[in-house]
Amino acid sequence: MIINRFAEFDERYRFHRALADAAYHRPMPSDEDGAEAGTDRTKRLGASLTSRINARLSADREGFFHSTAMIDAYFSSLEHRLVLLRVFTGRPFAEGDMLALLGMKWGDKLKTVLTAPFSNETSDILGRMRRIKERIRNPFAHGGVENDNGSLFFRLPSIGAVPANFSQFGQSVRFSMLPVDAEGHAESCETFDALDQLLSTGALAGPDQFMRGGVDPVFDAEHCAEYAEAIAEGPVGIDAYIDGWSDQWERHVNMDY
Repeated sequence: MIINRFAEFDERYRFHRALADAAYHRPMPSDEDGAEAGTDRTKRLGASLTSRINARLSADREGFFHSTAMIDAYFSSLEHRLVLLRVFTGRPFAEGDMLALLGMKWGDKLKTVLTAPFSNETSDILGRMRRIKERIRNPFAHGGVENDNGSLFFRLPSIGAVPANFSQFGQSVRFSMLPVDAEGHAESCETFDALDQLLSTGALAGPDQFMRGGVDPVFDAEHCAEYAEAIAEGPVGIDAYIDGWSDQWERHVNMDY
């Protein structure tokens, strides 16, 4: 059995997403904020400009912190989600398949629930996911190490430190002063929303319903057959299964035997 913790993982992701959204869209001080009463117009404008710049930098930096935390939380949630979805498809597991599934990278886990060959739309979404992983998630999750040697520098006489991946450094998360700005954050959110849609519709609508219903999946042949049977009955059949499972879960928790 796998304990279904999707709600917890998803809540952590959405917590940081909401805080990043709020930071990037935080209203800036008015024109007069930061200026002392009685000062002349030039000084007031200067103080106001300084106040607005500092406020914007602070908000964007806060947004960056929450956005990278959001990205890390999403990939963690995705790994857990894909395991649950695979079980809830109802396809039986051969001996050793579950351990192999747990050890897969997220891209390989995706292939166990998405039908190949992928459509152009699906391929585009997965391509954007890989870019987020390589450009943002991995460097911040692994101590700043970039896969293309972007974390290595060499000293060039009369120039200074030059990145080892100089020709590709424009793609590095460190190319700009703020690694993840509001636009980059929005692009990540758009990509995650597109993947969420992909993983909750079509053939995955039933498994997604099981997952969101909180069922702890058991991956033996008997339970997989039960999931497949409920999916064949449609949303009503799945709801009936979830209701029955919930009643049984409550009896076990309350030791109501």
